[in-house]
Amino acid sequence: MTTWPFPETPLGLRIEIQAGEVWTDITGDVRTRDPITHARGIRNSSTGADPASAPLTINNRDGR
Repeated sequence: MTTWPFPETPLGLRIEIQAGEVWTDITGDVRTRDPITHARGIRNSSTGADPASAPLTINNRDGR
């Protein structure tokens, strides 16, 4: 039997967004009280891959 290290050992989290040509690390601004999920790949017997998505909540109290 094969044992996989995840999810028993959670991986680190780093979140970046791209604004123009620059990637910015926003890990410290992402609220993680709710799980972050993601979707990617081919769904619904489609012939092409759908864009990836990862809904999450960003703390923007400082208005950046």
